[in-house]
Order: sequence, then C-alpha cells, then structure tokens
Amino acid sequence: MYQHDILRVFVIITMKRYLLLSAAYRLPLDTTELIDDGFYRVAQKKSLDIPVPEAEHVCPTTIMKRHRPLFGHMGNGSYVEVQQDSEHHFETTFVECTEGHHRPQCHGIDTVLYSSECVTLYEWRSAFVRLPGLDVNFIPAKIKVASQLADTDSDS
Repeated sequence: MYQHDILRVFVIITMKRYLLLSAAYRLPLDTTELIDDGFYRVAQKKSLDIPVPEAEHVCPTTIMKRHRPLFGHMGNGSYVEVQQDSEHHFETTFVECTEGHHRPQCHGIDTVLYSSECVTLYEWRSAFVRLPGLDVNFIPAKIKVASQLADTDSDS
C-alpha cells in the first residue's frame, strides 16, 4: 500500500468517527455554530428513542404449573397410572413444546446461517404408579416429566 492510500484510509476512518460523534453529541459541523467567545456550545448527548420490542418466546410453549397428571410413562416406556389421592400425590411443573413432537423451527433464529428446532427436554421424577385398570398397590417408580425446552441450533 502506498502512503497516499494509507492517508486516505486514515482520513476516511477519522471522518466516520467525527460524523458519528457529531450526530450523537450534536457537535457543530462548521464554525458558524461558534458562540461569540470562540467556544463551542456545550455538547449534549442525544438519546436514541428506539422502542424496545416486547418479549417473544423462541418456541411456542405450554407451561402447566402445579400439574397433577393421572397417567405417565416409565423409563421402559410403560404407560402407567399415577397415584393421586390423600396418601400420595405427584405434582410438578410441566414445560413442553406446544407443537408436540413435530420439532418446529425456533422463532428469531437466522435461518440462512442456522437450522433450529424446539425440543422438549425430560427428566425423571419419583412417583407411585401402577398399570392402568389393575386393582393392585401402587409402587414407587421414576416417570418421565417434561421439564424444559431446548433451542437447538446447528450450522447449515
């Protein structure tokens, strides 16, 4: 690069910075805004009135607080009845994708660079269960609970 090219780049960078500062702090662009004593007016910072967008969910979500399910699934996939009576009850907060298992795209993700999907994450919780329709005692077991959502992003 030649010296005049370096100087030109420096001047362009300096002018961009000055123009940005003059817009933000209302610095005068010429000397006609000088006060009689030769000083510039006090620089006042301008606030940018940019509206803050409302909060949006990345994934369509269903949240059930203090939910008491009557049925659930065990680790081996068995569909079971959950004990919900005065002796024992199971209560938790369920958070899951509204779209079910279709794994819809996340809202607000750059789809040109990334592909994304909303996935329900599960955890195992202790409850008293039995096979539905049987008149046997409930036994302690772990059942699957929708606990949170994950926004999975991957490079395209």
